[in-house]
Amino acid sequence: MRAEENAAASKLQSVKRGKDARDQAARRGKEARKEAAALAQRRKDDPVYQAEEYLKQHKLLELFDLLSQKLVSERPSDPRGYLIAELAKLKETKTPSSPMNFFSGQDIETLYSMYDVSGRGLTRTQCLEAFDALGPSPLALW
Repeated sequence: MRAEENAAASKLQSVKRGKDARDQAARRGKEARKEAAALAQRRKDDPVYQAEEYLKQHKLLELFDLLSQKLVSERPSDPRGYLIAELAKLKETKTPSSPMNFFSGQDIETLYSMYDVSGRGLTRTQCLEAFDALGPSPLALW
């Protein structure tokens, strides 16, 4: 009889420990969610976070990278006027990720002639290699 009572008591204690552990885990989870929500709100109120999100949303870093690469390669005498013209071109184009926005016709002809050494046109493999050489355009995600 004493063994049965001990077994029943052990079972009750085990059930209580399980319930206590579940309650404690639920409390920790609730506290963690509250802390995460408070942190998210603080981040949204942070001007640095807002600026980073703005840059990401409008892909401005990619745009600045593209424009600075064009400035360095072209070296125009009037950089500001050149940038204004480039931005106007990008605004007017229907496909901002077109390679023609990033490479001049001469650049593409040079690339084509590099891959077309036989003078008979590009094979599929050569064409894929040429596209790979062009690389993904910075604004391809637009």
